[in-house]
Amino acid sequence: MKRLFTNPRFQNLLPPLSPSELAELEASIKNEGVRDPIVVWGDIIVDGHNRYRIASENGLDFQTVEKDFASEDEACMWIVLNQSARRNLTKSQLAMIAEGLATLPRGANQHADQSVCSQSQVAEKFGISIDTIQQAKKVRSGGVAELVEAVETGKISVKEGAKLSRLSGAEQKEIIGAVVTGQADSVLGAIRERKIAERREQIDAMRRQSVEMPTGKFSCIVIDPPWKYDEEYDPDYYRGASPYPEMSHEELMEMDIAADDDCVMFLWTTQRFIRDGFALLQHWGFEYKATLVWDKVSLGLGNFLRQQCEFCLIGFKGKPLLDNPNDIRDIIREQKREHSRKPEAFYELVKTLCPGSKVEYFARQQREGFTCYGNDTEKFQDHYQQEDAA
Repeated sequence: MKRLFTNPRFQNLLPPLSPSELAELEASIKNEGVRDPIVVWGDIIVDGHNRYRIASENGLDFQTVEKDFASEDEACMWIVLNQSARRNLTKSQLAMIAEGLATLPRGANQHADQSVCSQSQVAEKFGISIDTIQQAKKVRSGGVAELVEAVETGKISVKEGAKLSRLSGAEQKEIIGAVVTGQADSVLGAIRERKIAERREQIDAMRRQSVEMPTGKFSCIVIDPPWKYDEEYDPDYYRGASPYPEMSHEELMEMDIAADDDCVMFLWTTQRFIRDGFALLQHWGFEYKATLVWDKVSLGLGNFLRQQCEFCLIGFKGKPLLDNPNDIRDIIREQKREHSRKPEAFYELVKTLCPGSKVEYFARQQREGFTCYGNDTEKFQDHYQQEDAA
């Protein structure tokens, strides 16, 4: 019996046979012998590692077929292309193998910074998309060992694995364990439920905070009311729901606004709550003067019209002292950023117009020149603070 040797690189290219498949193969060889020849490159096994082991352990003869490869890289490509179809591998499993080949370095006699094949070449050979190979790359680069194994063995899809790789290692292991044991229906469902639960906990934590109202009186008030949309957050279908506790119109009306006798108010609202905005201005003792329009540049959500603008109602109480250069327009055009984050140009406008004391209700960041009230005032970084630090 000819003695052959194994190459771990060849042996581990494809996922191993399952215990049942291995038992079936062993029973077949013991009953009928080794029917298919073992493919070798010199004395190294290229195809037939399991057949060789079973034959050696049971003293059975086998045939060999010699292949002539220019390099190990060429042998690797042959192994995958010739064995993958026989193994009934899923697209996800093929993607994991293809990703490995697309990033496999060439031999020492070739350019070290190139791979065996480009992603497009491997994708074409395997009949899968480049996007699928990219998903496999995310699994390998960001996934824990359990995640990589789960995708390689076909327990979860490469698409699910790519999404799961964004989470921490502990979260990956927890979700994989839940899916494998049947405690969760799917990886995507488990991720979705986790995101919803985390968001609810964040909002509940804000509600539990004890926030002191600003003391004293202010000559300028900026307020971005947490309007009650009553939209349920869904990370897959609707991510526009408020990431903070909302307040009803009645709750907002009950607020004790710290306005001086002579004060200007900037009240942010959207299409849906513009009437409520006017009502709040009047209720708090302000006379409507103008509307500032924020053009967010890119399209937003909307059931009827896609909303690209947000509005700031400006109201006067008494005779506020303003330093108006008379060149301020009624529109700001600035790219929108995170949910509820207002444009920097707006705050520059307020600082230009209002030399007196300023307060911002429901602020989401600390800002120079403003007293900030809210339960999420550290959400965003103040670019003024960043400049000072620099």
